[in-house]
Amino acid sequence: MAPLLTVKDLHVEFHTRDGVVKAVNSVTFSLERGTVLAILGESGSGKSVTLRSLVRLLPTARTQIAGEITLKGRNLYALSAGEMHNLRGSLVAMVFQEPMTALDPVYTVGAQIGRDTGAPPADAPGAGQTAGLRAVRADPHSFPCTTPQVVPA
Repeated sequence: MAPLLTVKDLHVEFHTRDGVVKAVNSVTFSLERGTVLAILGESGSGKSVTLRSLVRLLPTARTQIAGEITLKGRNLYALSAGEMHNLRGSLVAMVFQEPMTALDPVYTVGAQIGRDTGAPPADAPGAGQTAGLRAVRADPHSFPCTTPQVVPA
């Protein structure tokens, strides 16, 4: 069986006024359905940049990305912006680690997941649960908020 996610020879560079920053250099890994992959490293080692590149959340200006990223056999960088938008929240998502962009304690988890996926909030009157909230409730340990991660649906 083919891997669910494959990253081959990923390189990410940021072009700044001070020169080129090589944030990710030759990263390769694959993820089989039903398995867990941990990406560990020191602060600044490229973990978040690697995962942001998977969901195409890096700025396009002054960013150079090389390599191949496939999800269910589809090259993510060959998809249009609209196709990628449809994958986010349905097939792949990212839980951010930064305190200012993490889940807001003022709102329910259901309301925030619903907002991020474009579905009605789970706590809206008569709206029911979003697919994301059902997934979190079904297996809450698959969604830790302490590290960035790609969550295949």
